[in-house]
Amino acid sequence: MRFLGIIFFLKKEGTFVPSFLIFYFLLCKYTLFKIHIKYNVKILCPNVFYLSFKMTEEHKTYLIALSNIKGLSNRTLNELIKEYKNPKNLFNNFPIEKISAVKKKKIEYQLKSRENILYANNIIRIANEHKISIIGKDDDMYPSLLKECEDHPVYLFVKGNLNPNKKTLISVVGTRDVSSYGTDFCKELASSLKDYDIGIVSGLAYGVDFEIHKRTLDLNISNVGVLGSGIKNIYPSAHQKISNRILENGLLISENTPYAPPVSYNFPKRNRIIAGMTKATIIIESPLKGGSMITAKLANDYNRDVYAVPGNYLNGKSKGCNDLIKNHQAYLLDDPSEIIETLELKKINPNIEKYSSNEYKASFDSKEENIIYNLILDEKEVSFDKILQLTNIHFSALNELLLKMELNSSIKQFPGKIYTL
Repeated sequence: MRFLGIIFFLKKEGTFVPSFLIFYFLLCKYTLFKIHIKYNVKILCPNVFYLSFKMTEEHKTYLIALSNIKGLSNRTLNELIKEYKNPKNLFNNFPIEKISAVKKKKIEYQLKSRENILYANNIIRIANEHKISIIGKDDDMYPSLLKECEDHPVYLFVKGNLNPNKKTLISVVGTRDVSSYGTDFCKELASSLKDYDIGIVSGLAYGVDFEIHKRTLDLNISNVGVLGSGIKNIYPSAHQKISNRILENGLLISENTPYAPPVSYNFPKRNRIIAGMTKATIIIESPLKGGSMITAKLANDYNRDVYAVPGNYLNGKSKGCNDLIKNHQAYLLDDPSEIIETLELKKINPNIEKYSSNEYKASFDSKEENIIYNLILDEKEVSFDKILQLTNIHFSALNELLLKMELNSSIKQFPGKIYTL
């Protein structure tokens, strides 16, 4: 739920402003900052703010309890949540009349037994112990493109240091039995993308998944690993090390509970997340049948771009890709750099790298605060507009960060929104 508050104040150069108004303004700014810390305020501009509350424990409990009801499809649950708004209200006033006669008794029993509530509370406890977040579709961290899919997950388990909505996400998938041809293409693709503000999404499986994760991580490209198991049960277990690397500057996502096993029916569900949360999907080597072909179909169903790397027609590992191209289900991608132009990818702002470098000694809670501080240190004094231009930090986020740093006495603001140390 969001509340909009507006503060009006007189700000005109050369106009006398009584001291009590200055005090009132500073008090308002301090109050906004305290509200931000306590209630997760997102400040839109110096004069306007809204409160954005994350899911409460109760909200999570009933979402998980509802999703654990056997016989209730994900699509049906999404529709009901949209109608009832509050998951607790839906659980306690479930419209059983909308359920088919075959499933009615089974679902009714599960609602009355309350076992799912106990189950949900246990899952939340485990997630909290391992610093795994549980996010619903109204959370800022929930992938915005995934929300557009009718069968999107009701909630996700996530862990890491990346907001998936801050980068252009591209999924790369393919056969588990990757050839040297596929490996080389992964390497070239990673090299082509290293200077662009993108994130790579894949499934942490053997073969193409592993290769693209490794090659892009080696070039400091953010990664998202989408799991068919739980976040605390990495599958295959041999990929625990690379999953830890992903967490440093990326994200692990799963629809499954933290210790969920890698059962077969979880992987097609995982593939819809990979296809749904990304702007485009690239298939690098795939036979005619397999998870990559499922992901390609899902991406097409979601009206996303699909690219396939052509290969030798005698090589079974390329037959799926060739078939997608032949039947106009994928664009032919024989040069990794082509993806940059077709997706209109943006280069990483060189100023971000400059002001994040080791030559600066600032040490704040976030990378963005370090960048802002180092920029002001370098420029001596700098306007709000110039900070916005040089850092590419979103307008509302920049206001929030500058206010925080000002109240912490890290920086000073002067008339005209000029900042110095």
